[in-house]
Amino acid sequence: MVVTVNVKKAYGDFKLSASASMKGVVALLGRNGSGKTTLLRIIAGLEKPDSGHVLINGVDVTRLPPWARRAAYVSPTTYIPHLRVEKHLGIASGLELDYVEDLLREYSIPMQEKVGRLSMGQREVIAILTALSSRPKALLLDEAAANISSPLNVLGPVAATCREVGIDVIYAAQGGYEELFDAVFHIDAGKLSYSAP
Repeated sequence: MVVTVNVKKAYGDFKLSASASMKGVVALLGRNGSGKTTLLRIIAGLEKPDSGHVLINGVDVTRLPPWARRAAYVSPTTYIPHLRVEKHLGIASGLELDYVEDLLREYSIPMQEKVGRLSMGQREVIAILTALSSRPKALLLDEAAANISSPLNVLGPVAATCREVGIDVIYAAQGGYEELFDAVFHIDAGKLSYSAP
């Protein structure tokens, strides 16, 4: 799978200009306000570019609604608070993840607890696992592990699964964990650049 973008978007004085092909498990690194969230939301179909296009695996999805793109967008607030953990994880059971029970145990997440009553880090674990189990074409993680203690314990298995089944991952953060990624992109003031892994 390959995610290809060539888009422009402006908000007042801020201008995003991004052109790249992203394949595998990729990091998108930049400071707050650099354009990471805007770019991921454009790929997911949650925002429209002013111009340009988004391709997922060679298919132009620029005008498709979010649900038709099969690009799962996850942020620290992407969860359904009133659902119990077991139900939340069962929303999309298209991919069996053999390490779910291990992660639930490691992060002390009870299956019968409502997600809204969990800690912020625990909610992020559930949101990532729920999105991954839907077997998207692309998994877009927008600071989605920011509150998880020992995030590599979650991101490592998730990255391995995505490589195995052919799901592209774009992990947006301010920095860190470069060793986990096949490629690293930096974004600064809306300008995207590629860095060798």
